[in-house]
Amino acid sequence: MKIYFESWIHNQDISEDAQILFDEAFMCYRVGAYRASLLMSYLGFMKALRDRLLNSDTPDLYHEEDWKKKRNDLRDDKVWEETVFTTINEKHKKLGKVFLINNDLIEEVSYWRKKRNDCAHAKDSIIGNSHVESFWLFLESNLAKFVVNGGKQALLLKIKKHFDPKFTKPGTDFYYLINDLPLVVRQGELSELLQEIYSGYVSLDAFANEEQKSFWNEIAYSPNDALNKAFLEFVVSNEDTFVSFIEMFPDRLILCTEEKELIRLLWKDFLI
Repeated sequence: MKIYFESWIHNQDISEDAQILFDEAFMCYRVGAYRASLLMSYLGFMKALRDRLLNSDTPDLYHEEDWKKKRNDLRDDKVWEETVFTTINEKHKKLGKVFLINNDLIEEVSYWRKKRNDCAHAKDSIIGNSHVESFWLFLESNLAKFVVNGGKQALLLKIKKHFDPKFTKPGTDFYYLINDLPLVVRQGELSELLQEIYSGYVSLDAFANEEQKSFWNEIAYSPNDALNKAFLEFVVSNEDTFVSFIEMFPDRLILCTEEKELIRLLWKDFLI
């Protein structure tokens, strides 16, 4: 029996450690061990958030030394889960939260933590398949929203340095940059981030080198649904961008069939 959430989570940018926990959750679910399934799913979620924190530069509301201590706690097998949960709840009056999420979402995490404790400590409450499936729906709706505050500028700096031969040897693997794209801004802001990268960091004009072309190629054909959707929104954002990218990736044109004015412009001005 193929579980939809199983296919969905395998297409998300999470670590192998987190994926292993989810795979254990699926095995437990299939044999009716719903307490174990919910517990493993929750731990997979926490592990995915832990990895985002570890991969992030210092968030806006932290001093560098405090963030180093936080990283050490996140690597400690004894306290990492509690550290992730307390970090979700941290907030500063002026600088905001570590994760760019609203208070309702924080309360939902607290609810699922209580259910996790029910499972781990064998409390009397009944845990059934509906609880597990509800948690999976929660993750489908919200996993992408857990964006670390301050991560965008850090990623742009990494991109700038990566494509500057003074700092990085040409041909160095850039996939870690693409994997981080959906993690540093809210999903609705991802196309704007691509526009910012295109305008100021990685071009695709006549002077673009093979590495720059390869960077955009990986984004254009990304298996990540959010990134794929954001790429198409970015491509059709203006005429020049549309023409540049469709010339480079003509097979993507079929995904832009609703943009009739841009397709007509391409046909009349560039293909005739």
